[in-house]
Amino acid sequence: MANGVVHGGPRSKRDQACDRQVGKCRAWKRWSNVATDVIHRLVKTAFNQRRKTLSNALKAMPQFSAGVPLEFAGKRAEQLSVEQFVALTLMASS
Repeated sequence: MANGVVHGGPRSKRDQACDRQVGKCRAWKRWSNVATDVIHRLVKTAFNQRRKTLSNALKAMPQFSAGVPLEFAGKRAEQLSVEQFVALTLMASS
């Protein structure tokens, strides 16, 4: 990948935003109890469906079969900070 180009085409803004969030989560080691693969899957799933709220986007994850916590349900993935993704991951794994 050179200059944001994959396979000859430009990357979408959604993909770039998702990669930035995943990269930030990997770089932050202070949350040692958060598994990188779990947060990576959560961020990818949250950004997977364009312009969907988290309650709709995360339905496919078994951790959220009972629903996304109310504080995150009406938000979209691009509205969350890294800390909020970590908090959501911790809620999913508990």
